[in-house]
Amino acid sequence: MKERAKKKHQFDKAIAGDAIRRRREQLNLTRQQLAEMPEVGMDAGFLGEIERGNRQASIQTYYRLKQALGLNWEEMLGGILNVGQPSMVSDSQNDYLVDENVLLRVGIIKELDRMEPEELSFIRDAIRMIQKSLN
Repeated sequence: MKERAKKKHQFDKAIAGDAIRRRREQLNLTRQQLAEMPEVGMDAGFLGEIERGNRQASIQTYYRLKQALGLNWEEMLGGILNVGQPSMVSDSQNDYLVDENVLLRVGIIKELDRMEPEELSFIRDAIRMIQKSLN
């Protein structure tokens, strides 16, 4: 089996949480109101933990919040704009240097956002086949 390289960059839950909180406030929604939306359906306390960056949610949860708030993945990841070149990303307190791999992932996510559910299912199955062949 091949040993996988350690990830240099990981999803920053604080940046995503801050984007969620800012958009919720722009829409004049309370945490409770957002949490109770049918497309979100979560505990307001858990939502608060996500917004503060104290808890990591599943990708499905981030997706539901993204959809409910009208955010895109770039906003959730801190405003990354140029796929293929290093970029400086800022939140309210820190600057982050994001490498080409992270930017490539954002580009892939943009493409996935435009796909229909059956296309996504096909892509998921293809990725699983590729992963099996690599092991």
